[in-house]
Amino acid sequence: MPRILVDADSCPISEDIIAIAHKRGLPARFYSRQPHPRLEGRQGIELIACGEDFDETDDTLVDDIHPQDIVITADIRLARRALDAGSIALGYRGPWTADNIGQALAHAKLGALMREKGLPVEHTRKARSKSKLDLGKFRHDLNTSIDRTLETNS
Repeated sequence: MPRILVDADSCPISEDIIAIAHKRGLPARFYSRQPHPRLEGRQGIELIACGEDFDETDDTLVDDIHPQDIVITADIRLARRALDAGSIALGYRGPWTADNIGQALAHAKLGALMREKGLPVEHTRKARSKSKLDLGKFRHDLNTSIDRTLETNS
């Protein structure tokens, strides 16, 4: 059975993920450096404490991935590792795939290099707030990912 694995430290939509996990009868695991009191004791939800380091959280999550799992993260590097482990990787703006992850990683590396050198970095996308349109698309993408995983494993 597929599981939903969530990089929870910066997850703005945990309630939506929990609702879909419950509706679809799937377990969800939230990996985090910090406590999430709102999530504690919820049926079907497991909280995984991962220490203080962001890399430790990512490493713990990746070590737990099974190929049929769905990993939800805004972290491009973690999404790459999830894809490499054979899982589905889903960001808040859509699925990560072999076709789009390379360009996103290259863009992130270039931005980091430019900041390191003190050069101005022009952002091509503005950060978006959580909106009904964003949530609707995310819900659709998550349900589509679940359907794909269930079809593959049946």
